[in-house]
Amino acid sequence: MKKTTLAAWAIAGSAVLGVSTAAPAMATYSPPYVHDYTDPATSQTNKPGYWGDNCYKFEPKYESHKYYFSHKRYFKTVVVKAGRQITVFEHFYGKKVYSENGKDISHIIICKPTYK
Repeated sequence: MKKTTLAAWAIAGSAVLGVSTAAPAMATYSPPYVHDYTDPATSQTNKPGYWGDNCYKFEPKYESHKYYFSHKRYFKTVVVKAGRQITVFEHFYGKKVYSENGKDISHIIICKPTYK
């Protein structure tokens, strides 16, 4: 599975439009973007390290096809594993994540942003 980043899309879009990438881009956040929910889960995608260095895995306390964080949060990536599929939210800002296939969530991987 090939992971894409916001930066890669921004650079590609800038090249097409002829815009300089020298100035830092301002990020605006919209509702969560479902990146790729049809991918089957594998032994690799079930590991936090597959998604990045700053990723953690946890299991929700209650069985449900959705999960609510205590307050709105920003994560670089949120991976929801339910059944044999994963739902991936990239550049997530919100409170609720869900399994796209409607099955109960077995675990969630969250990746915090890395600031330099």
